[in-house]
Amino acid sequence: IKFHPFIIPGLSQEAEAVGEKIGTQLNSLKIAASDKKLLMLFPDGLTVNTDKLFGGISNTFGNHVDFIGGTASNDFQAAKTYQFCNQEILSDAVSGVLITGKFDYTIGISHGCKPIGNYRTITKAKDNIIYEIDHQPALTLLKSFIGAERFSDIVQVNVLGLGQSFAEQADSDELIARAIMGFNEEQGSIQIGAKISVGSQVRFTRRDTIKVRKSTQTVAQQVIDSLQYPQESTYFYFNCVGRGSYLVGDSDVDVQSLLEV
Repeated sequence: IKFHPFIIPGLSQEAEAVGEKIGTQLNSLKIAASDKKLLMLFPDGLTVNTDKLFGGISNTFGNHVDFIGGTASNDFQAAKTYQFCNQEILSDAVSGVLITGKFDYTIGISHGCKPIGNYRTITKAKDNIIYEIDHQPALTLLKSFIGAERFSDIVQVNVLGLGQSFAEQADSDELIARAIMGFNEEQGSIQIGAKISVGSQVRFTRRDTIKVRKSTQTVAQQVIDSLQYPQESTYFYFNCVGRGSYLVGDSDVDVQSLLEV
C-alpha cells in the first residue's frame, strides 16, 4: 500500500481549480489501473464548496475514486481553521492523501439528526448559500427555531442543520444531513457545504443524543459484518465536532459507542 499526501491552498477563491490541481497531481503518480484507490480529504470547513472541489477532482483525475474524510472545524473557533501536510500549515486550503495498492475497503456513514417540522422549499439560493426558505429570509427562519437569545452561541447553531430529501424518496425520513457552516446577518442567509438548488425540499434537523449513539453502533456493525477479516483490518473514524462534548458533555461518548461494537 502506498500513501500520496498533498496540500493545495486557495480554496475559497477557486474551489474547482483546487480540485483540478489535486486531480492533476494524482494523475502524475501514474497509478496502475489494477490498484485500488481511496482518497482522504480534509478541507477548510469554513471556506469549502464541496461540489466544486469534488467536481474539479472528478473532471481531472482519470480514475473513479471514493472520497472519505472531513472538514476542519477548529473546535468552534469560527474565525480560522488549519490544514496540515508534512511541515506545511495552511488555512483556506485542502490537505489529503491518496491511498493506492492491493487492499480492500468498506465505507459506512451515519448521522444522528432528527427532523423538526414539515418539509420546506428553498426559494432563493446560489451555489451553497441559501437566501430564502418558503420566501422568508433563511436566517430569520433559523433564528425562529433556535431562539434569538441562544443564537449567539455557535454551539447551539451547530446542533441544528438542514435535512435534504432524496429526490426519489421525497416523503421519507431518510435525509442527507447538511451542516450549517456559517451565516450572514446582513444578507439574512445561511451557508452549507454543498450546492443546493432552488426548489429543493428540506427540513430543519436537530442532533439527538440517543440517535447519535445508536446510528454509530449500527454503522459500525455493518462495516464489521462486511469484512472478511475484521480483526486484521485498520479502521479510520471521522467525527463531527457537534457530536462530542458540545452535545453530550463528554468528548468520548460517540467513540466509546464505536469501541463497544
